[in-house]
Amino acid sequence: MYNDPMVANLIYRLEAEEADEQVARRRAALAHPGLVRRPPLRTRVRRLWARIASRGNGEPG
Repeated sequence: MYNDPMVANLIYRLEAEEADEQVARRRAALAHPGLVRRPPLRTRVRRLWARIASRGNGEPG
């Protein structure tokens, strides 16, 4: 789908993170309906990109 492996890896990680967060949000909403918040997509992308870049070898994953 994406020609750049780094972008494809980023998209894959975001989708996996989103799925994990969705499960956690549903569980939290059952216990505490008023407390569920999540950072904006831009913030999540920045954090994930920083995690990938901090590995130092230039390759994601």
